[in-house]
Amino acid sequence: MGSNIKPIFLPKCPQMYLGYPHATIASGFCFISGMVPLREDGAILTHSNELVMDKPPAEPSSVNTDVLSEPVRSQSWWGYSSIEAILHSLDGDLRDVLRTHQYQKDKRYYSIHENVRKIKTGKTPPPSSGIGVIDTSPDGQAWITIDGIAIDPKNWKFNSRRKIIRNPSIIKSTSHYSRAVSAGPYIFTSGHIPIDTTKPDNPLVRGFEDVPEEGRFLQVGTSHSDTVNGPIAAQTWFVYNTIKNMLEDSKSSLDDVVSITVYLQDMNDYVTFHQVHTSFFSNCSPALSVTQFDKVGHKGTLIEIELTAMQNEGGLVRNDITKVENLTPDAGHTSLATAAGPLIFLSLLTGHDGSGHTVSEVTQLPKKIRPMAEALIRTNGKKGATIQLLQIFEKLGKILRAAGSSLRSVAKIILYITDFDDFTAFHSVCNHYIPGPKPALSCIKIPAVSPIPGSTVSIEVIAVNEK
Repeated sequence: MGSNIKPIFLPKCPQMYLGYPHATIASGFCFISGMVPLREDGAILTHSNELVMDKPPAEPSSVNTDVLSEPVRSQSWWGYSSIEAILHSLDGDLRDVLRTHQYQKDKRYYSIHENVRKIKTGKTPPPSSGIGVIDTSPDGQAWITIDGIAIDPKNWKFNSRRKIIRNPSIIKSTSHYSRAVSAGPYIFTSGHIPIDTTKPDNPLVRGFEDVPEEGRFLQVGTSHSDTVNGPIAAQTWFVYNTIKNMLEDSKSSLDDVVSITVYLQDMNDYVTFHQVHTSFFSNCSPALSVTQFDKVGHKGTLIEIELTAMQNEGGLVRNDITKVENLTPDAGHTSLATAAGPLIFLSLLTGHDGSGHTVSEVTQLPKKIRPMAEALIRTNGKKGATIQLLQIFEKLGKILRAAGSSLRSVAKIILYITDFDDFTAFHSVCNHYIPGPKPALSCIKIPAVSPIPGSTVSIEVIAVNEK
C-alpha cells in the first residue's frame, strides 16, 4: 500500500528542514508544518521589505523600533501569509484553520504579533495556543514559528465546515482567538489558561482559595503543602472545569475527548497536575502529551491545556489503544493512541525502556535494530539522541500497526528537543522509518521534553487511519 499522505511545497519558499513539506493533506485535513520565516535565499526574514507575498500596512518607524519590533512583525506576517498560501492552493483560506500554535522566543513582543493576527484573521480567528520556547530555529534568529491543523476544502468528508463555538459557558478569551471551533464531528479548542475572564481585571487563579470546594480535594490544610501544591492543583482544576462546561454545552463532554496537550511552566508540577487530571478522566483514556515550555500564558500561569474532542452525536468510531505488546501508557487514564474517525492521536512518545528509564546504550534497543543503530551513530555522531529516537520510532510503528495503520500514515510530527544539533539524529532515524514522503514537521527547543528524566527528544504525532 502506498502512502496516503500528500505533501505541499510552496514555491519560492525555502524549507528550514529539507525534505519536510510545508504541509501535508490526508483524509480531508491539512497538517501545517512549523512555518519558520525564511527569505528566498534561506536566511531568516527580518524586515517586511523582504516579504515576497503580501506585505503588512506601513507603520511609523525609527531605527530602534526597526531593530527590535520589525523582525517580530514581519515574521508573524510571513507565517500567516504562508498558511494562507497553503490553504489558497486547496481553494480555502484562513477561515478553514482549526487551530494554530504560536511558538514564540520572547513573549514580551506578543502584542506586535497580536496586531498582525487581528489583521490576518479578522473577526473569525481560529483557536490558538501561544507559548514561549527557548528557540524556534537552529540559528536562534527566528522569533516565531506558527503551525496548525486546518480543513482541506477539496477533500473534506463531513457536512459542516468550521464553526466557531459560541455558548453561555464559554468565557471570553484573553486575546484575539476563538476558544473552540467545531468541524464535522470534531471540536478543537484553544490553549486554555487559568485566567478568570468572567471577573473584573481577569484575575489569575492563584491557589485553592480561588476555586470552589469541589476543586480543593487535594487541599490538606497545612501551609507548606498547600502553598507548594495549591497553585498548580487549583489552576489545573480551573482549566479542566472550564473546558468541561464548554464541552457539555456543545454536544460533547470530557468522555468524548480524544487528545490533550499540556504545557507546563515547571515539570516538577507534573505529579500534582496528574492527580487532578485523573479525577476528570475516569471514564475514558485520551492521548496525552505533557511538556515544559519556557513561558506558559501570562500573569503567572503555570499550565496551558488544549484538547480535541468528538461531538457525541457525530457518529465517529473511537478506539482507545491502551496496550500493545509490552507497551502501556506513561500516565494514568490515558491511551497509547486514540483513533477517532479518520484521525489517530498519539500520546507523547519518549525514548524510555518501559519502566521510566531513558535508553542510553545500543544494547537496550531491540536486537534487530542494533546494527542500524551503530551505523547511524557513526554517521551522525549523536549517540544519545539516536538511541532515544530509535526507541521512539519502534514504539510508534507498533502502536500504529495496532491501530490498523502504519508509519506511512504519519501526517504531522512535532519534535521537541533540548538541543537543535540533535535534529540530524531525528532526520537520519525518520528517514529510515519513513523513507517516502515525509510528514509535516515542527521542531521546537524547550526546557523539558517529557516528564521522564534524561529525555532529550520526544515527539507528538497525528496519523491518519488507513482502514
